[in-house]
Amino acid sequence: MERKMGKVLALLEALEDLGALAGQCLIMTLSLVIWEKEWEGSQVLAVAHRQEVEECQACQNL
Repeated sequence: MERKMGKVLALLEALEDLGALAGQCLIMTLSLVIWEKEWEGSQVLAVAHRQEVEECQACQNL
């Protein structure tokens, strides 16, 4: 569990570089994915990545 959270924290830190609005959307989505998909283990980051792309496009449409 600690290893997975370390990867998630590293991903969140990388997202900060994308800008305030986009980063906020991505972090909120990633947080929801972590809570909803935690039991799936290693699939969490794959799902989060797919969600990030969708959220990025959604933020651009604001």
